[in-house]
Amino acid sequence: WAGNRSAFDALPIVRATAAAPAKPARRATAASGRASGNGFAVGAALDDLSQGAALQKLGLRLARIGVTWPPGATAPDPGVTTALQSLPPGLGTVVELNATPLPVDDSGRAALAQYAATPAQQTPGLQSVILAPAPTTASAAAYALAYNAIRAALLDAAPDLPVGIRIDGSLAPNATLTALGALLPQLVAFHPAPASGKG
Repeated sequence: WAGNRSAFDALPIVRATAAAPAKPARRATAASGRASGNGFAVGAALDDLSQGAALQKLGLRLARIGVTWPPGATAPDPGVTTALQSLPPGLGTVVELNATPLPVDDSGRAALAQYAATPAQQTPGLQSVILAPAPTTASAAAYALAYNAIRAALLDAAPDLPVGIRIDGSLAPNATLTALGALLPQLVAFHPAPASGKG
């Protein structure tokens, strides 16, 4: 239907788990009503947030929403937050945070991290945040620094909210993962290449 992508993209399918220290007491926020997200769920990318109810009628339980970070911004436009909050109860949300270009210094990364914390605190159905676009070997270092800044901010704002990376199967994924170094994402949103190839 109008406003939705015609192709289905897989939502985060790989979850990294490891022993972790006990979580600190959490402040009460709108995100406290977030579903646990431990079970398998099928979803689709959604361009028009007003069509969230239509996804549910199709039996889908997750909506992947793209949110673009304006460089230097520390909070989304109020309209973005309101739109995310308007999604129907019971529909989980995966926010794909598009940081193009990636920040190149500490102040830029701090702004991006603060920007990511707003929907994390104010969107009840939020299941995860994915940093996009997918890195390449050339952008891996800047991507890893941006990811770590977001993860650190969300440890305080929403400690139970997974933060993931996006990997594009057409962009030499093995080499890209090597270039990301010691980065340990909680989720990997993997987008397969349209055809098999090297790397």
